[in-house]
Amino acid sequence: KLACPGHASFFKSPDASELWCAYHGMKEHNEDCTPAARYFNIQKIDFDENGFFVTALPVGYEKKQRSPSGESD
Repeated sequence: KLACPGHASFFKSPDASELWCAYHGMKEHNEDCTPAARYFNIQKIDFDENGFFVTALPVGYEKKQRSPSGESD
């Protein structure tokens, strides 16, 4: 679960074969706008047959993902 993702930055994998997105988010929505912990997340970006980003929901901080291509696990 991930709420309020924001401040996305894109980067290439170490071998430059993949595009990834780094962003922050919270465990749950904070309606009171009180200080809340934010967590760092990364997510691989996929493309469709026309070369456009395929939009996906943020995977969140609890889902284990493989490392970017060219980086040792």
